[in-house]
This record gives sequence, structure tokens and C-alpha cells, in this order.
Amino acid sequence: MQADNAYAETCYQVYVDERKQQCEASLELSGRFDQWMVTLPGGALALSLGFLEKIAPNPAAPSVYLVGCAWVTLISSLLFALTSLFTAVYGCNRQITIIDDAEKCRQAGAPSLDAPNRWRTATHVLNILSLVTFIAGTVFLCGFAFSNLKR
Repeated sequence: MQADNAYAETCYQVYVDERKQQCEASLELSGRFDQWMVTLPGGALALSLGFLEKIAPNPAAPSVYLVGCAWVTLISSLLFALTSLFTAVYGCNRQITIIDDAEKCRQAGAPSLDAPNRWRTATHVLNILSLVTFIAGTVFLCGFAFSNLKR
């Protein structure tokens, strides 16, 4: 019986260690994602302005629509990414409150409440929107560039 208990404790410690490593990796990767989702759309906007100035100062009329769509989607991507950083802070603060409340319930012997964290959901949705609009902006920008390359 004692061997079973020691084995269970060992398994639990392996679980805790693995979970901690995965949480640290997730935190690092989400930080990188946020950084890239602010950097890449801004760089694409700067690139499009340089392209307009140096390579295609007189763009083909139909392609102006493409660069306009690219700018709108790239700026939207930036705004979604910046807003997700804002909601992530509130999501962390809300999660601290949820954890604190659960601990108070545990100490009182009461069942813990299943409290939602809508800030985390909002952050997730905003990150997806940022990525999708960045991809769309890149596609529009490539379409603009290809339609204005000198043959």
C-alpha cells in the first residue's frame, strides 16, 4: 500500500513538473506571437509605402483597390494585436481573482464556483483576428505588388 502511495506521489510530481514546463513554454511562445503580430503588420505597411514610392509611383488603376485593402487589413491586424495585449492584462487579473476565490472556497470547505474568464476568451478571439487580417493584408499586398511589377 505504501509503494502505491509513493508511486502516486512520484507520478504527481512528474505531472507538476511537466505542467510547469508547458506553462513556461506557452508563456514564452505567446509573448513571441504578440511581438510578431505587432512587428509584421507594421513592417508590411512600411514596405508597401516604400514600394509605392520607389517601384510603383504610378500604380495601375485597378491595383489601387488592392493596396487600400492591404492597408485596411494590416492596420486592423495591428489594432487587434494591441487590443489583445490590453485584454490579456485584464484576463490575467481576472484569473488571479478566480484562483483566489477558489482557494477561499477550498479553505471554507465549500465547493468552488466555475467562474468564467471572458477576458481570456476575448484575447484568444483578438489573436485569431489579428492573424487572419495579417494574412489577408499580406495577400492583398502581394497582389498589388505583382500587378505593378514592370514586365
